[in-house]
Amino acid sequence: MDRHIDEETYASLLKELERFKEMAEELHRKHEEKLWAAPIAVPLRLPQALAGLTKDELTQIRQNLRIKNISTLRKPELVTKLTEVIPHKAKDIFRLFDLDRYELVKRIVDGGGFAFVPRPNIRRVEYLRSRGIAFSGSVDGRSVLAVPEEIAEEFRRVNDKECRRLVRRNTEWVRLTHGMLYYYGVVGSTDLFRLLRKYFGEEADTAELFRVLYESLDYYEEIEMIGTSYAHADVWDPQRVIDEHRARPDVEYYPFTKNQLLRAGESGFVDRNAAHKEFVAFLAHNFEISPEKADSIAQECVYAANAGERLSDIVRKLLDEFEMESMDMLQALLDQLTRLINNTRQWFLKGYTPAELYEREKEFLRPLPAKGADVIDLRTGRKIGRNDPCPCGSGKKFKKCCGR
Repeated sequence: MDRHIDEETYASLLKELERFKEMAEELHRKHEEKLWAAPIAVPLRLPQALAGLTKDELTQIRQNLRIKNISTLRKPELVTKLTEVIPHKAKDIFRLFDLDRYELVKRIVDGGGFAFVPRPNIRRVEYLRSRGIAFSGSVDGRSVLAVPEEIAEEFRRVNDKECRRLVRRNTEWVRLTHGMLYYYGVVGSTDLFRLLRKYFGEEADTAELFRVLYESLDYYEEIEMIGTSYAHADVWDPQRVIDEHRARPDVEYYPFTKNQLLRAGESGFVDRNAAHKEFVAFLAHNFEISPEKADSIAQECVYAANAGERLSDIVRKLLDEFEMESMDMLQALLDQLTRLINNTRQWFLKGYTPAELYEREKEFLRPLPAKGADVIDLRTGRKIGRNDPCPCGSGKKFKKCCGR
C-alpha cells in the first residue's frame, strides 16, 4: 500500500480518536455537573435523599447492598423499603472501609451530616451514592456532600475500637494489593490471597478479604477484575501478562517487603529508582527539557517496556521526540535507555528486573568455549547468532551482551 495513503489514514484515525475523546470528556463533564447541580436540603433525611434518585439508581443500591425480594416494587414502595433496610446494611459497609473512605464519611458526620468539600473523584461520589451512604448536591451554589441523619447515627454507633481496627487492616489489604499489581500487573485471586497471607499470617479470612477488595474496586480506579484475576488499571492486555507469567512457572513473584508494597500502593506512586533518575537527568541535560518533562518521558518508556514493546520501538518513539546531533549522542541515549529498561521491574517478569532474572537464567546458556563457537539457548534448542537478541532479555544484541 502507498505509504502516503497510510499516513493519511493514520492522521484521519488520530483525528477521529481525538474527536471521540473530546465527546467522552464532555459526557463525563455533564455527568459530573449533574451530580452536584441539584439543590439538597441539609441536614438530610434518608427518604428525601432516596426520593431524588431514579428507579435505576435505587435498583443499583438494592443490588449493591444485596437486598432481596423487592425488585418488583414501584419507586415509592422501593424508597420506603430502602429507607428501612439501608441503615442496617450500612454497618456492614462501614466495616469494609479503608482509611480513605472512613475519614471522608467521618468528616461529613462530624460536620453535622454535611460538608462543603472540594469535589472528590466522581467515581468515589458514585460509590457512596450507590450504597446509600452519602449524596451530592448544592447548597447556596456550593458543592456539598451529605450523609443522611439515619446513616450518620449508625456510623456513630459502630465507630468503635473494633471498627477502627478493621479500617486499619482493610487499608493495608487494599494498599498491599495495589502495590502488588503496580509491580506484577496481573495476579490471579488464588495467588493474590496467598501472597497477602504471607504478610498477614493465616488469620486473613478469604471470604472477608474478597469482600474488602471487591468494595474497593468500585471506589478506586487502580484495579479491575478480569475473570478470576485482579489487574492494574494501566495494564492494556491482561491476558498477555497472564500468559507471560504462565511461561515462567519456576519464577516466583518477586519477594517485596511489606513496606515496599505499601509505598507502591499509594496513589500516584512512581518507582523512581537509580536508573530512572539517571535517565531523567540525561534527558534534561542533553535535550534542554524540564526535569518534569524528562520524568514523564521516562515513565512512558517504563510503561512501554511493561506493555511488551520492543526496545527498537521505544527507541523509535524517542527519535521522533528528539533530534540526534551525532552518533555518539544516539549511542549514549541507547545506553541510558537500555540501563533503564534492564533495571525496571516488569509485569511480564513477575516484578523482577531483566538484570535480576539474567542472573537466574544465564545457567540456560552454554558457556562460550572459544571465540566464534556456536551458543545454544537450551530453552529453545536454537543456535544464537551474534547479531540475534540476547536471550537474557536485555534488549541488546548477543555480541554486545552475554556474547562478549
